[in-house]
Amino acid sequence: MRALLPETRVWGVETVGAEAMSAALAAGGPVPVTITSAITTLSAPSVSQLTYDHVRELVHDVLVVPDADAVRGSVELAEHAGIWAEPAAGCLVAGARTVVARHPDAPLALVVCGANADVADVVGAARPPA
Repeated sequence: MRALLPETRVWGVETVGAEAMSAALAAGGPVPVTITSAITTLSAPSVSQLTYDHVRELVHDVLVVPDADAVRGSVELAEHAGIWAEPAAGCLVAGARTVVARHPDAPLALVVCGANADVADVVGAARPPA
């Protein structure tokens, strides 16, 4: 995108408890993190040096959202856009809301990927704890 539209800003989104990139950016390089997020497909215990270098160079900011917002985003993508996406991709909806609040007139596009969760996973994550 940035090759075609150099003014494009790119945001990453992570969930609380899966903040490997946020931690790496704060530390100046990859660091190990303990994954506590229920969104198990979102993060690894650390980012690679290559991924860190690309994000540092190309990503405007990395936003962090709660697990519940990621699950809600997954449900909203299904209900309103007809897109089945795992909660790791659902976190984009919460991230997009943050970006729109900060930049209300900016055009916005989401790159939605991932199919590592089935309906039962999302429904189970969407239910409040007993």
